Amino acid sequence: MSFSKLKSKKIWILIILVLLACTIVYGQFITFSKLYIFNDTGSDTFDAYWPFIYDLNTKIKQGDAPFWSHNMGIGINYYSSNVFIGDPFVYLYMLLDPDYIVYAFGLIMVVKILLSAVFFYLFTRKMGLSSLPSIITSFIYAFNGYIILWGQHYQFVNVMLYAPLLLLGFERLLKDKKGLLITLAVMLLALNSYYFLYIISIFFLIYAVMRYLVVNRFSIKEFSKAFIKAFSYYTLGVTTAFFLVLPAISYVLNSPRISGKATMGVFKLGDLQYYISLVLRAFGNDTTGIANQFYGYINYYESPIIYSSILTLLLLPQIFIQGTRKEKVVYSLVYMLISAMLLLPFFAVFFNAFSKIDYRWTFGIIIFNLYTLAHVLQKWISNSYRLNIKVVITSLALLMIIPFVALYTGRENFDWTTVQVVTSNKAIIVSLVFCILYFLIFLSINKIRKFDNRHKFSWVILAIVFIEAVTLNYPTVNDRMLLDSSYIKNKEGYFDSSNDALNNIKEVDNGFYRINKTFNSRFLNDALIQKYNGFKEYNSVMQPSTIDFYNKMNVTIAGNNSLIYGLDNRVKLETFLNNKYYLSITEQAPYGYKLLGKYNNIYAFENEFWLPFGYTYDSFIKESEFDKLDTMQKEDSLYKAFVVNDDSAENFNEFKSYNSDEIDKPNEEKLELSNELGSMDNRVFTETTFSEPLTGEFVLSLDIDAKQATTMDIYWKNNIDEHLGLNVMKYSIEAGKKNYNIPLNYKQNIIAAGLSFETPAADLQISDAWLSFKKINYNIEDIKKLSQNEYKLSTVTNNKIEGVIEVAGAKLLALSVPYDEGWSVKVDGKEAKVQKVNVGFIGVLLEPGLHQVEFKFTPPLFKTGLIITIISILIIVTLLIIQWRKQRVNQNT
Repeated sequence: MSFSKLKSKKIWILIILVLLACTIVYGQFITFSKLYIFNDTGSDTFDAYWPFIYDLNTKIKQGDAPFWSHNMGIGINYYSSNVFIGDPFVYLYMLLDPDYIVYAFGLIMVVKILLSAVFFYLFTRKMGLSSLPSIITSFIYAFNGYIILWGQHYQFVNVMLYAPLLLLGFERLLKDKKGLLITLAVMLLALNSYYFLYIISIFFLIYAVMRYLVVNRFSIKEFSKAFIKAFSYYTLGVTTAFFLVLPAISYVLNSPRISGKATMGVFKLGDLQYYISLVLRAFGNDTTGIANQFYGYINYYESPIIYSSILTLLLLPQIFIQGTRKEKVVYSLVYMLISAMLLLPFFAVFFNAFSKIDYRWTFGIIIFNLYTLAHVLQKWISNSYRLNIKVVITSLALLMIIPFVALYTGRENFDWTTVQVVTSNKAIIVSLVFCILYFLIFLSINKIRKFDNRHKFSWVILAIVFIEAVTLNYPTVNDRMLLDSSYIKNKEGYFDSSNDALNNIKEVDNGFYRINKTFNSRFLNDALIQKYNGFKEYNSVMQPSTIDFYNKMNVTIAGNNSLIYGLDNRVKLETFLNNKYYLSITEQAPYGYKLLGKYNNIYAFENEFWLPFGYTYDSFIKESEFDKLDTMQKEDSLYKAFVVNDDSAENFNEFKSYNSDEIDKPNEEKLELSNELGSMDNRVFTETTFSEPLTGEFVLSLDIDAKQATTMDIYWKNNIDEHLGLNVMKYSIEAGKKNYNIPLNYKQNIIAAGLSFETPAADLQISDAWLSFKKINYNIEDIKKLSQNEYKLSTVTNNKIEGVIEVAGAKLLALSVPYDEGWSVKVDGKEAKVQKVNVGFIGVLLEPGLHQVEFKFTPPLFKTGLIITIISILIIVTLLIIQWRKQRVNQNT
């Protein structure tokens, strides 16, 4: 094909180049030899995103709007994972069987990269740029560091996909007086993430002011008109997404993880490690290591990502040399602000709504840099393909010096290994090779006399950009711990024998119950793919009422309220929360369970004390009295009386009231541990063997006098373990003399225990070491009383629980479903009040008689948001009609 023919279809050059680069960088995923799942620093793809997307796909195919999930932890408002609900690409997976959607993850990423390139190209062309600057910058945009790296967190790439649409919409508003594309882009951004909407709103405000000042002569009147129009279209985009945005924001604002308490002085500087990472990461994502081998600031993902081709670094200074005086002033002010954003950690806190410091927001810097690069390249063409070579040489010199200064500083101030220093050196040298190539090309073009030859030779830059993008981005995607495509076929992880056990249980029991897996097929979200109701959960924003209950019951929550590993093996608490089955890789049955069957290497047990879903109380205990109880007493009290807030107690006058002293204390036995210390492998230890197996809730109590801080390993052995050390809990010991009381929670058939310390024997002395335990016993009468009024379920879906129950007297029907303001209830077709009971669960008061009870969940503010969304859509339709009529009139004229 001749050059002239290509010239008329330049966008196809971009599309072909992007697809070719994707074939190289993402080839393993396109051919399905690997899955686009990372088992390293990017393991959220494995542990969270895959299960979330799988679960969403399954729920939608069940024909139910996913408002609530029973199998994410013990239950959660589904809008906590709204980043997937609002991602239109997720719904493409509906075309596939849920088991095979993972094969499409890499293909969807390629589609997003291609669309981001096309959208940026349309944006630059609308600005009036010629084809070469548009193709170069659009290709770089598609393969910038943020898209390639954060794109591995599937939903994060969307902000870079929609951003060019927003900029194109603003350009259309300035030039064509049409702004509905702004509305569309903002709606997509809002549906995708309120977090990224907040960030991009700030960057868009800066961009809009900058762009208006560059394009137009400043007039307060005209500027105000343009601002009001842009703001109106922008606001309309947000309100169009309110059906999702309002419930999501309502949910997250109630989360204890979103504190908004991070503070930072405006002009306070950051850590040295941050500035070193900032400099080095400008030359590529991998200049401070890849994934688990990353040794820069924070981590591989949340360290600043500003790489967008070495060409950008080389040419950016040209913007302050070329152009009009107004352009120089505007760009200088913008880049002073951008520099402040990068240099002052205050902005890292500000962009995260004062919740924490991280650099997920640096995509905005990349957008400004590539906008600027596009204009530099356009001015270069307008100036007969000539640059200010002196400035280019100065830029090259600085780029050759600065990274090595940063590398030397890092090596001298941090414990970087030789391998790490060599890694950074190699990555920087590769980037600088491309920098030199760009310099030589521009220098050569400057010396070519004929304009046509300069024009043709300028396309060589695009070839170097292509090679650079593939070379620097390939390791980011491929030099990783990737999941093999045989994972599903070989029945590994999520697809292991657990599914055989679960399917067998479901065949004989179609009721509502929970299942405790003592092992993880993969991690904490097994239930989302294996389709059962459990306890474990990994979710960045957990149900607040669940956190309240677990904190009150002293259940371990890790990862800043994002990780629940189960109920610490507390079988009585699990039974209270309707645990009926127990899956284990050992043949030892937990207390109160009988063997149901074995499926390959997995044992299934059934709970002999199982409580039905929905039990009734005729007694209550105030929360203030409940707080006086120890952990085991709290568990016992839940079987006798429901817990209510003190302020609500007056609503239950017809119910019996328990005081804390009416709850019996379980018998406690104490066993003295050996204080004699042995020594082996640079550790000191003590071990004690018991005369008979012990089962119950354990607490370790001892006095330690340590000359220095150390770590203590508490380990134990049960009757089926081959040796001590298989079960270990670590605990930090402070310097000095101190008494320690350490809860070990529920343990079963313990026959030996020991302690081990990372310190010389001469530096440590232990005394008065005791292991106390309380035996677990079920009060059968309490269980019978709770179960006597069966709530016969007719319907249990994502959002609805319905059934019939008959009670002889006034009772409270309690469910083990976490409380949320979105729950409503009808008794015999009439609205009733949902009671918050048992420190975070739902219930309803019942009068004597037979009742139809229906619980229904609709996210708070969903209806309000939906009404606003419908009104916004009507406004958009009205604007489209007005716009269409104007076009008709203009055509007729």
